[in-house]
Amino acid sequence: MRFFSLPLIFALFLGLSLQAQPYMVGIENSFEGYWQLKQIDNQPLPEGANIYIHFDGNQLLLVNGEDQKGGSWAWNHPERQFIVETDSTETWTLMAFVPMRLLVLREETSQKLLTLSAMPPPADGEFVKAYASDLVGEWLLSAVNDIPAQNQSSVSLQLSAYGRLFIDAGVEKDSIFWRMGPRRERIVTLIDLNTPEQTESWSLLQVDKDNMEFKDPNGARLRFSRYSRPILPSDMQKLLGRWRIVEISGQGPEQLNYPSFEFRQDGELVFFVGKESTEKGAWGLSDTGDVIQFATSAGNEGWKVLYWNNKEMLLEMNELKMVLIRD
Repeated sequence: MRFFSLPLIFALFLGLSLQAQPYMVGIENSFEGYWQLKQIDNQPLPEGANIYIHFDGNQLLLVNGEDQKGGSWAWNHPERQFIVETDSTETWTLMAFVPMRLLVLREETSQKLLTLSAMPPPADGEFVKAYASDLVGEWLLSAVNDIPAQNQSSVSLQLSAYGRLFIDAGVEKDSIFWRMGPRRERIVTLIDLNTPEQTESWSLLQVDKDNMEFKDPNGARLRFSRYSRPILPSDMQKLLGRWRIVEISGQGPEQLNYPSFEFRQDGELVFFVGKESTEKGAWGLSDTGDVIQFATSAGNEGWKVLYWNNKEMLLEMNELKMVLIRD
């Protein structure tokens, strides 16, 4: 593994034989979890070395102390091999395996044997968990490794509720896709939502309403500030029509009584279940244009506008974040 300063495949211990052996179909599902590097060939790693692999679905994370690299992997059953994609393609041959105890691999380029043992998840605290509703919106780079960015508007990220990720670095602009990692601690970037090919994995260090910080695959800590713009009176026409709630702080629409509603021209608010109109109320904007006010039979609510365009919105009230897209 060229990502690590040490090659990453280990020698066998516990007296097991390093003979190629058949494995049952579906064994790849047993690799899930965390595996700590203990030995390379016949050399044990120093005490306190923190090198491990995290298999998470078809994604993996390689960690070497403070450094980490994300990637994806696939299982070639006839050859008993892991096909690993990071910034390059590597092949690891499975030499021995004891579920939830021992994993021995041969890295085919270096022919090194790597011995790993199962380990519990790292202690909570380094990375934080988040929902998609915490991340949707536009973010401006504010610091790199605690050094303030010279021009906060020079780099921005826009995470869309539709799964698109827009990166604007001034002269360089890119558009790819994103999703949350299975443990909700990482932003996984993808070339295509319909394929598992991953480009990078960003581990979340802090997320709140106004700030987001993550560690990129090279170990740099990038801090962003949320950029929100008000809805001007001239923009109200852009809000008219049907909106569907896709998430409220991790809760899906199946948990909601009214999963969609419609803003109408005359300030009327209509809630829907499917195509059926079930409840009516009124809506409007605050004088500052940063709060959408709802009036219904249940009472009045004001949801702060954190992000919006004519296709999607992120609203917040009492620490709850609501993601809406056009229905």
